[in-house]
Amino acid sequence: MIYTIKSDLIGGMYKPEHEVTRTIRIGGSATLDDLCEIMLRSLDFDRDHMYQFCMDNKPYSGNAYVSGADRRGKASTKEKLYKLGLKKGKQFLFTYDFGDDWTFQMEVLTADNKSGNIRPEVLESIGTVEQYPDWEEEESGFSRKNGSEFAGHFGSGADVMKGLLEEDELDLSEEYFDDGAEDNDGSNPRLGRIVLRITEHQIETKKPAFVGEAYVALQKKGYIRKLAKVKLATALINEIFEIMKYNKPHSEERYRSFVDEAVREKYDEGSVIDIETGREHTIADHLYDFEDLVMDENGADEAAVVFLKVWPMLKAYIDDNYTRETEDGLQRCTISEIDERTEFRMELFNSIMDADMALVNAGRYEEGVNVLKEILETFAWEGEEDASVRGGIGECLERSGKKEEADRWFEDWLSERPKDPSCVNYYVMVLADRGDLEKAEKVLKDCLPDGLPAEERYEEIYMRAEEFYAAKGDGEEKEKFSALRKKIEESYLGEYREEDFGDGEIRFGGIFDPENPYYIRNLKHAPNVVNAAKIYPNDPCPCGSGKKYKKCCGKNK
Repeated sequence: MIYTIKSDLIGGMYKPEHEVTRTIRIGGSATLDDLCEIMLRSLDFDRDHMYQFCMDNKPYSGNAYVSGADRRGKASTKEKLYKLGLKKGKQFLFTYDFGDDWTFQMEVLTADNKSGNIRPEVLESIGTVEQYPDWEEEESGFSRKNGSEFAGHFGSGADVMKGLLEEDELDLSEEYFDDGAEDNDGSNPRLGRIVLRITEHQIETKKPAFVGEAYVALQKKGYIRKLAKVKLATALINEIFEIMKYNKPHSEERYRSFVDEAVREKYDEGSVIDIETGREHTIADHLYDFEDLVMDENGADEAAVVFLKVWPMLKAYIDDNYTRETEDGLQRCTISEIDERTEFRMELFNSIMDADMALVNAGRYEEGVNVLKEILETFAWEGEEDASVRGGIGECLERSGKKEEADRWFEDWLSERPKDPSCVNYYVMVLADRGDLEKAEKVLKDCLPDGLPAEERYEEIYMRAEEFYAAKGDGEEKEKFSALRKKIEESYLGEYREEDFGDGEIRFGGIFDPENPYYIRNLKHAPNVVNAAKIYPNDPCPCGSGKKYKKCCGKNK
């Protein structure tokens, strides 16, 4: 669905006499948060307050979607528009900032049954409104749009901020702190974000150089990237305080002393405070939607859209919080380490492992190659944990028609890790689908382990061999690998007894371990599986093929 929605400002502490309306075009896959975001942008409002959408058109009603609510239990502004049953003529209220009570009458002008994956846009804008006219004009005399007024009020030292605020490439729209946080303590979240962005800009441009040097020094002491930036932002605030309170000119020497003091302070592990709950909640909500769509038979396209939207946010979050710049280069964390350190608030592992499936099934091959390569570079990897990501890159190259690049990708992988079973599994599949059976068989034979041991690590390549020779019509070879796989299954299942399976409420999947046996179907005394939970893409397929679900029944769903 695509909606055209008109808003009319009908209330607010500083509501002007003239008309203020906005007409917005927005897709059904957007959320109420997205609708709020484009409204605030069109009005040039800060995004520092809570808000609600009253769908029964009654102010502060019980039928309201409120920002910060739990999407799993209460009406939340993370709800997608197409789920709200919006029709032409539908009216509802949007209230922003429960103190100033900016209230807008919203009306759906059109509701077209088209793909809802579009970028929200303002079609018509009538009238302007000042969010804080008293603050901007009376208290400070500073208008954000007029740097000269800023300098005139605070004196010559104001060029510390004024010059940077006028930089075209300096984006001050990003939000670095929890949007749901209250500012009853008198703090100014917007100012905090501006100062932090200025600090980042100084680090990026290496002007002044001592800020960048201090940034590296803080990380050597143990600070994560984000906290190192916050420490330096505090030093900048100290300098701004000297300028504004005492009307002093900017002193680079004094500023350097504040920066040096931040570096000299003893590192306290307990000072690594949780400053990222806002971003974590946003990322978690997107990944929650992504996992739902991955498992939806008709959700492939939307799943890819959601992942491509959340990935830049997630990458920036990882770069800020779990990457250190050292003399030996960048130090990164594994996905499991990040999950553990964040107490699984985002549950990254499954989503990252499912990314290749979502992008391939949606036909997003070019984007798939780029994003999956970024994923490889963003995390550290243990063992063959990156096989799904690497395999997805090769598959995307193949399906986009870049067969030579696909071959080089797999051959480089085999050169780096000779006879890697996961690489062989993907490469043989790609070659067989291409119809190059001769090359597929050569790769398979060259990479089979000597002596064909019945070990679990080779199960995937045996499964691929079994499938390959079955398709080729070579029954003898097919049975050989089928017997090997059965032997592997039996060797592991022989270690367990019927009571290891509890009451039979065991779902297929997970890593093979005593608490979650990998192949329940082959245990002679295993009870019937009841109340089985949904199967995740990297779980063994319940059809009994032995493949991962995403490479079997889940493929192209």
